[in-house]
Amino acid sequence: MKLVFTHPSSLIVGNARNLLDQQGIACEMQNVFAGSAAGELSPIDAWPELWVKNDAHEQLAKSILANAENGADETWLCTNCGDENVGSFDFCWQCGTACPEKK
Repeated sequence: MKLVFTHPSSLIVGNARNLLDQQGIACEMQNVFAGSAAGELSPIDAWPELWVKNDAHEQLAKSILANAENGADETWLCTNCGDENVGSFDFCWQCGTACPEKK
């Protein structure tokens, strides 16, 4: 197993796991309940972690997560109502029209 992602929030790590699961990459979360050990461990050592089960998927998993992180910063304009949407949205938050790049 290879470590591919860590973050102080288990929700963010869980979202990363979902992204990889959607791509068929088997992974496992670890340190989910380690936060209570932060006094015994350094805080970063208690962060939730995401590990891929197949070592051969390490680089692909890291690439998928990096693309998802970069895409969240971009925005797109709805072709129906013209409203600006966060890059991670597949549908316009205002009118529900699908993102033209994700159809």
